[in-house]
Amino acid sequence: MGDSMERIRELATWIREDLGKDVPFHLLRFHPNYRLTELPSTPVKTLEQACDVSLEAGLNYVYIGN
Repeated sequence: MGDSMERIRELATWIREDLGKDVPFHLLRFHPNYRLTELPSTPVKTLEQACDVSLEAGLNYVYIGN
């Protein structure tokens, strides 16, 4: 999915409109491993922003993991 807040907003809006606002949305942190060790981990601040964007889009249950 990436860390574009606009893409996160679009996905959260789709979940709310097509699946319902009470469907859980889990945001997971990328960890460099195996062949992708040169890439950085997703910053926690990015996950927190994505959570805020998803809640603003109308989802009731947004969770940050990893």
